[in-house]
Amino acid sequence: MNPMPPVSIPAGSLRQLGAAVYDGLLILAVFMVVTFIPVALTGHDLSAAQIGPVFHFLHQLVLAGALALYYGHAWTHRGQTLGMKAWKIRIENGDGTALRWSRACVRLLIAAALWLTAISGVLDYMHRRDWVALLAVLPLSLSYLAAHQGSSGTITDRLSQTRIVRD
Repeated sequence: MNPMPPVSIPAGSLRQLGAAVYDGLLILAVFMVVTFIPVALTGHDLSAAQIGPVFHFLHQLVLAGALALYYGHAWTHRGQTLGMKAWKIRIENGDGTALRWSRACVRLLIAAALWLTAISGVLDYMHRRDWVALLAVLPLSLSYLAAHQGSSGTITDRLSQTRIVRD
């Protein structure tokens, strides 16, 4: 007789946001190190005007690669980043199996679009004090609100056919 597989319990929105903030701080630290190295070597800030557009683009590419490697490796090997581990949640496919790189990349692109839109709106508001800029936070906020209200996960979960569950 085959035992029934354990039922996955969906992770709550606040738990997911806590893990996202934790991971965000780790990513910020990685970005600081990746940025410090060329600044220390060249003595210039990394604006395109100072170092040229090609080197600036390469630096941005390295930052994006570091982000993709952090999430992609964690999601495909352990099913959780360090932030997710701290908040006792993990990611899996809709059928409960582990993510492959293709699915992790889809999820990362969708999540990056939502998070970067929200962050740019907040930064724009901080710079110009224009309340309209805060509308950029709406897609991300509504996604988590819908998940909190019992729908089938965030927009990222639905579009990437993944889910975040308690570990």
